[in-house]
Amino acid sequence: MRQGRLAYTRATPDPNTGCGAGVAGVGTIAADGTDQHDLVVGNYVDGPAWSPDGRYIAYMRSVSGGEQAEIIPSGGGSPTVIPNAADAQFNGAGDALAYLHLAGPNVDGIALQKIVTAGGRLALDGQPRLLPLPGASWPTWAPDGTRLAVVQTDMTSRPSTTHLLIGDVNGSGFRQVSGTLDVDTTLPQGIFWSPDGRTVLFLAHSGSNNQDQPWLYDTTTSALTLLRRTGATSAAWAPSGRSIALVNYLVHPAITLLTPTGTKVRDLDVGNLYGSFDVTFSADESDVLFVTQPMSGSCTFNLYAAATNGSGVRQLTSGGIMPGRLAVLGDGPITRTYATTPTETGVTVSEHTFQHADTAVIARSDDYADALAGAPLAGANNGPLLLNPSDHLDPDVDHELHRLGTTNVMLLGGGNALDPSIEQQLTSEGIMVTRIAGNDRYTTAAAIAHQLPAASAAYIVEGYDPDPNLGWPDAAAVSALAAYQRRMILLVNHDTVPDATMQALKDAGTSSVTIIGGTSVVSSSSEQQLRNAGLNVTRVAGPTRYDTSTAIADQAAADGMTGADVALTPGTTWAESLLVGAASAATAQNMLTIADTNPDTQPAARWLDAHTDSINHLTLIAPPSLISPATAVDVSHHVG
Repeated sequence: MRQGRLAYTRATPDPNTGCGAGVAGVGTIAADGTDQHDLVVGNYVDGPAWSPDGRYIAYMRSVSGGEQAEIIPSGGGSPTVIPNAADAQFNGAGDALAYLHLAGPNVDGIALQKIVTAGGRLALDGQPRLLPLPGASWPTWAPDGTRLAVVQTDMTSRPSTTHLLIGDVNGSGFRQVSGTLDVDTTLPQGIFWSPDGRTVLFLAHSGSNNQDQPWLYDTTTSALTLLRRTGATSAAWAPSGRSIALVNYLVHPAITLLTPTGTKVRDLDVGNLYGSFDVTFSADESDVLFVTQPMSGSCTFNLYAAATNGSGVRQLTSGGIMPGRLAVLGDGPITRTYATTPTETGVTVSEHTFQHADTAVIARSDDYADALAGAPLAGANNGPLLLNPSDHLDPDVDHELHRLGTTNVMLLGGGNALDPSIEQQLTSEGIMVTRIAGNDRYTTAAAIAHQLPAASAAYIVEGYDPDPNLGWPDAAAVSALAAYQRRMILLVNHDTVPDATMQALKDAGTSSVTIIGGTSVVSSSSEQQLRNAGLNVTRVAGPTRYDTSTAIADQAAADGMTGADVALTPGTTWAESLLVGAASAATAQNMLTIADTNPDTQPAARWLDAHTDSINHLTLIAPPSLISPATAVDVSHHVG
């Protein structure tokens, strides 16, 4: 399993004492202590935060007259600057920022800023939207990207108090949820969402007791609970949500592992080291990572790793790190990738899969008809399947083609599906265009089949249903296996096999077909028509689309799709599965569809349990609106 990568604030050593004398920039390092790089050089920077895909790091810099947020590619480059801003945090999709908006030295609210990648570089999209929260700090996104937790100092009370607030970013307002507790804002960070988005862990004190303690706020029941009657200076959730690391800088043992109910798992002995004001888990949860210094001897702060099984502590750096916020990249046993539209999702999947592709396949983004059979064509040409609006070439699609160095594009469907102006623009950019189309979805699928190598076997799926929730699930479920095998997908009606499908099977010299789905989608009558044509017919089906998906995954694993990473896609929309399916030809990544319900009752969970020795990571391609953070975390518990 992946350990992840950290971003940290680097220290300037004093030439006389060797102690950290100031902030020298932002660095990154693998969680095992290797591959350390200085990314940002210069004084007065702090608070690094990763974008979800690891391509960018946000941080804040003090400049003459105030502070500014900067965002830099994680591989280095020129920063995008946001003036009068601090503490910028990416949402889960990586398409929006929340940051402190400054009016002179004071915070007048939280700004929400849409961001886009234009020409391969992050850019701000329009003007920010200001949430009027004077005196706010620590804007922290919920995993679902719809809520923020912040702390706000009430300067009207004597003495002043700082409260935890949670609100909907779409404008329903923020609610104070910390009661009479006073949240300590002198720490580098004091708000921690659970990975499932149900609970907020925060550090606060009450009354005359100035010692911060860990508290939990349950967003579903509004219950406020003291996690443990002990002091705390930092905390972190494990990526799985199964444990919490609690740190007290001033006591020993300094790090304690707890369950979310407050039961102690174990103390981690850190020897002669102080505790830490900043702590996080490695993505695989094998280590708790923290920055501290020895109790005697060296005065330099460095990064250390305490094994969560209690086996010991390792020093990972020797160059000096400033105490402050540690940002870890990596989502433990499950990584979520998503975008807000089918077009953007196609580009995102392509970006994560391909560095170069001579050929790309493009289908319309608003209807599944032409895309159903497109995955094997993309697989056979070692390129992506992209989805594009019908009436114009989307700029993101165009940019992705140029990033890939694509010289050939195959358009699926006629002029009504993808307007001739799209073909004209691509041609003007020096890209050779081939249009593959028929009179309807069945003849288009047959035309696609003619572009594939002749094969003795093919997949048969339902190609249409008046219910938009039907007509595509079985083609989507088999798309990964078909793309991996470069095997054609042909469409039928419920009760009839179109002539174009029969002719395509004959032209390819096909001798056997596999029907995907039960008789409710492809009837016994259609099956008999195929048998009457002299074909050997088998059927892969389950009681639900999710059972059918696991049956296909079994066949895929037997055929060589045995990687340790499995893709998960939502079973309620077609785009994600077809797009990931096309990419699976390049990755040999098996795929399962899941529902946004308790994973313990789902076929996918049972399949993962049966393969726990070989599967150690999941990649979820779905927005939180389709598969919630709670479901994502719960399903991750079914991998080794």
